[in-house]
Amino acid sequence: MKVCAICKVEKPTEDFSPSKAGKPHSYCKPCYKIWAHQNYLENKDKRLARKKQWRLDNPELVKAIEKKSRQKHAAKKNKYVNEWAKRNPEKVAQYAKNWKKKNREAIVGISHRRRAKIRCATIGKVTKHDIQALLRRPCIYCGNKSEQIDHVIPLARGGSHSIGNLAPACKRCNQTKSALLVIEWKAKKRDFSLHVNVQQHA
Repeated sequence: MKVCAICKVEKPTEDFSPSKAGKPHSYCKPCYKIWAHQNYLENKDKRLARKKQWRLDNPELVKAIEKKSRQKHAAKKNKYVNEWAKRNPEKVAQYAKNWKKKNREAIVGISHRRRAKIRCATIGKVTKHDIQALLRRPCIYCGNKSEQIDHVIPLARGGSHSIGNLAPACKRCNQTKSALLVIEWKAKKRDFSLHVNVQQHA
């Protein structure tokens, strides 16, 4: 048993927190909690100033601590996300589908920029809003609903990834045109249609 120095009540030793020296504090736990809170409020500005000065004096150590904290938080978050994903594969698939639908223009833009970088083509400023505006227009080749963005002069033929070289196109036109120039593609289509007509009348 021990008497608290503040409330003067005799209490069991278990009600006193151990000090740094290993011996029980003179204050019981409830009294010590009240005292610590009052002490913090009285010296709050000094504590914050001291903490701020320490951060200014130890920038490298602060960066290391923050980096370690971010890595620990990221690892904990990734572990939780992975466990949740394993338990909910249907929700993950639905989320991915919705995300792709919602960010269609961004995905198209990223894909085109990547291809342009691989081809070492000139890359202009093409925003998400530019892609949205193009996809709202009909296919420039057949007039059907546009589904994709076509490089009028293909990247493989030296075309640039810029707003002046982009055009809305349906999936069929874009895939059949491929790396052809418009005049070559139309000539190929005309030759193919003539070949089909000759076979039909033979």
